[in-house]
Amino acid sequence: MLQLGEPYDKPFLYVYVISYTFLLITLLSGYYLNVTQLLAYSSIYLAMITVSLTFMRGVENGKIVEGTVMSIIGLFAVTFIFGFITRNFRIMGTFQLQPMSLMLLAIPPQTVLQAMMVIPNATAEESFFRIGLYHMLKAVMPKHWAILTQAILFGIFHYYAYAMNVAGIVTAAAAGILLGIIYDATGSEFAPTFAHTIYNIMALLGGA
Repeated sequence: MLQLGEPYDKPFLYVYVISYTFLLITLLSGYYLNVTQLLAYSSIYLAMITVSLTFMRGVENGKIVEGTVMSIIGLFAVTFIFGFITRNFRIMGTFQLQPMSLMLLAIPPQTVLQAMMVIPNATAEESFFRIGLYHMLKAVMPKHWAILTQAILFGIFHYYAYAMNVAGIVTAAAAGILLGIIYDATGSEFAPTFAHTIYNIMALLGGA
């Protein structure tokens, strides 16, 4: 019988618990404050983050340090390269970091809710695409196609997040390929998740 998944590293599990807790808080906040957008985002990310539990097969640290360094450098390199290409050659529009959607919420405490979604956002997306979806696809197709497929779907998922900007979608897909390769090579769930979180923080600060 084919067994999907692999052991997760400890740092990722700590981030996972924090993310799950924050998502439950924002979900309740959205309900009691009657903020449909916050409620929808929290529900979607809660479902996405839950998927990765299915693929956990114990605890075993991967190449955390190497993976984290490669993920952070690679993620910002991809963003810089695609930003440079689209900005200078006017290809597919100009990609810019977008402020998080929660910045549209004119409710107190706005800053707290924004900050609380930064970590869960990254954890949920990495849990669903790089971990859950990748392991499912890897069971039915060659590994390189599994990495490519999850990356393309990751890019499409950001269609509205990047204001329907094609350059943003392509950049997200390229980042998905990079993080997928690094995850497969290092076996560290924490590495792409931490890099994704840092990127989200920079995007939030850049859009503030």
